[in-house]
Amino acid sequence: MAASLASLVFSVAGWAGDCPSLKFSAPDKFPVGASPISIAVADFNGDGKLDLAAANQFSDDISILLGNGNGTFLAASNYPGGAYPTSIAAGDFNDDMNVDLAVANSTDPGTVSVLLGNGNGTFQAVVAYETGPTPGSVVIGDFNRDNKPDLAVANYINATSGTVSVLTGKGDGTFHTRTNYGGGRYPESLAVGDFNGDNNPDLAVANNIGGTATVLLGNGKAAFQLFDSFPVGPDAESVTVGDFNKDGHADIAVVNDTEPGSISILYGLGDGDFRPATNHATAIYPLSLETADYNEDGFLDLAAIDDSGICMLLGGSNGQFQAAMNFNAGLSPFSLATGDFNGDARPDLSVANYMTDGSVSVMLNMCAGPRLEIAHVPANSTVMISWPAPSTGFVLQSCSDLGIGNWQPVTEMPTSADGRWTVVLPASGQPPRFFRLRMP
Repeated sequence: MAASLASLVFSVAGWAGDCPSLKFSAPDKFPVGASPISIAVADFNGDGKLDLAAANQFSDDISILLGNGNGTFLAASNYPGGAYPTSIAAGDFNDDMNVDLAVANSTDPGTVSVLLGNGNGTFQAVVAYETGPTPGSVVIGDFNRDNKPDLAVANYINATSGTVSVLTGKGDGTFHTRTNYGGGRYPESLAVGDFNGDNNPDLAVANNIGGTATVLLGNGKAAFQLFDSFPVGPDAESVTVGDFNKDGHADIAVVNDTEPGSISILYGLGDGDFRPATNHATAIYPLSLETADYNEDGFLDLAAIDDSGICMLLGGSNGQFQAAMNFNAGLSPFSLATGDFNGDARPDLSVANYMTDGSVSVMLNMCAGPRLEIAHVPANSTVMISWPAPSTGFVLQSCSDLGIGNWQPVTEMPTSADGRWTVVLPASGQPPRFFRLRMP
């Protein structure tokens, strides 16, 4: 992760560098409602600490766990969320800078519930919008490029058909009536990405029956056309998007709920088309799928829930993945979500435990490696950026915008003293800069 230097002077220690041995803490359980099935991560009360929202399928409600910033959470507050919720997503639907929630409810007719946040960790009463029958997944994107969040919902109608409902947002927390698009057979999961490089958000759909990933290309006006369906493994269950081979094109990863299980990677060609799937083995019956750089080596990794707990594939150069690593996740894990829950800038995991006593488990990333430190030296109005020597192979990099990235090696020359490498910069007159250590 990165440490920041701005015109305001402060001191901070941030994670940096390649994790030599990826580890997670033992699962720490926090009670929620009955049979949590999906988790959203966001800061619901504006205190700068990540919180959790769990959709509870058997109690028909949403549990809000406010984070303490150290990996623990306050007791859950519960809100009605709709009948038989299956998926939850967080975004700001009314442009008030407070985080809101959208919940897909697997009924017939199906609905998506919207809960507007008050900014203090509480939520207003549910407003429901009709979707297609039995929705199983909801995602957020600006599908008509009007800077107002929209919703897309995957509806698994029956064994032979399914749809994707798109509800465009009005910007005031309400949504227009849905428009439906074909989504393949038994669509289970959705993800948003730009697969043809036109800067319009597209949709990837994991279809459980037939084992395909369907790509719907968006035209930037909230309309979608079916581009193609690409074979993956049987019983496709969950989909995520990332640039796994770092070629600038969005790729698709799908987890296949079979015995034995697998994760299929579709490498994008940048024109909406994809190479044939590359498959990686997991334990049996994998479910939810997430992507993040869990070991901080600059390459995206994949994490899935499977019969062993959490199965993780560490990414590398050219989109290659290592053999699966497994971590204990407690009893009956069903889905997972990623966030930094203890403020150490490492990606942690949260797990919804579906068939147990109703809980969410949190597993903290326990990586160890060289730390990048930033400290102000008032005596000469400088800022010192330092890291432990020898740190062989690591390079100090800098960028001015974390959203864009474009990390480059710093031009300032480090000096070595007292077992540390140090770069010295003026404390004032600096534009915002972010720093990290990386092993190229």
